[in-house]
Amino acid sequence: MEEEKNVNTPIEETEEVQTVLDIDDEFLKASLEDENVEVNLDVESDVEGIGAIEDEGIGSVYAPRLTAPSTTDKNWLHYTKGGYNYCILISGSSCLPNCVGYAWGRWREILGTYHKLSRANAENWWGNTGDGYQRGQTPKVGAVICWRKGQAGNAADGAGHVAIVEKVNSDGSITTSNSGYGGSRFWTATYKYPYNVGNNYYFQGFIYNPAVKDETPIITETNSNNYSGKFKVGDKAKFTGRLYRDSNGNGAGASRSNLTATISIVKAGAKCPYNINNGLGWVKEENLTSISSSNYSKGNYKALGNMNVRTGAGTNYSIKKVSQLTADGRKNATSTNSNANAVYKAGTVFTALEIINNSYGTWAKTPSGYVCIKGASGTVYCSKV
Repeated sequence: MEEEKNVNTPIEETEEVQTVLDIDDEFLKASLEDENVEVNLDVESDVEGIGAIEDEGIGSVYAPRLTAPSTTDKNWLHYTKGGYNYCILISGSSCLPNCVGYAWGRWREILGTYHKLSRANAENWWGNTGDGYQRGQTPKVGAVICWRKGQAGNAADGAGHVAIVEKVNSDGSITTSNSGYGGSRFWTATYKYPYNVGNNYYFQGFIYNPAVKDETPIITETNSNNYSGKFKVGDKAKFTGRLYRDSNGNGAGASRSNLTATISIVKAGAKCPYNINNGLGWVKEENLTSISSSNYSKGNYKALGNMNVRTGAGTNYSIKKVSQLTADGRKNATSTNSNANAVYKAGTVFTALEIINNSYGTWAKTPSGYVCIKGASGTVYCSKV
């Protein structure tokens, strides 16, 4: 494939760049404490990407990014380090963790090329109408959602936050992908209208991505739940074989070998019944091999980072509220607000009464709820003590 045409195209050095690195963990903290927001911190890094093939953009289908980008994905590596991102270099070769660097890179991933979004403080993006992109108050997938903190343009009271809309839900809420300077490299969150967060972050509007049209199909989790096949949605497997454009086996594409795959969609009775990695392609069952979960034992574990406490063993279960934790659990929560999402602070030691291995990884049943020990892709979130 021809090399990315704009890979060496410089961005004007006179363009305004980010001057204040707002501690976006403050935005994350505000989200965690807001009873109208549901935050998901136990997300996996993807291996192959989510269907937006490098330098080609999303193509004809929009695949929501609900997993962290690979640490080698060029959309988030700084241009001086061989990447495509022109935002502030944060750590090593990466422009993450930082909301500006993340949103800028995600737009490039969707478009498949460079763009004119701002690289300035997050709350200045909304007013940067010179970029030529349409704006509005109606949520659409692929759009940037902009928040201000205090007065827009006044860096002294904060720099705001930007994120990408990945889902527009039937109840009017939106699910976003995010990053935050000073802490979390990636998380997702669901915000209810009117999308303000806490008492400090105020919704400004949406900047629409030109690659996503109103008629663009969106990958969803509409599946044949009663399908008696070998795999279900969320299962991990190794894939070796050919990718196809649809479940009928039309449009034979590239072949992959020993690719770590996540089942995104299941279509019963089809020649290629499984869609993998959120839109990468449709595959045959005989080309997939199950990945077994590692064994863990009961006992005490320590959270290596802030960890959601869920009602069941999997990210498909809802996050509990602080009021639903035990007294000891409430002492270790990130928030004292009884209506806030239940999240254990990093360093919290908890007891695993039972170990559950499933397609969502390895989970511990604790007195307060379920906590992920090891993700399905191998990411370790808690260590035995």
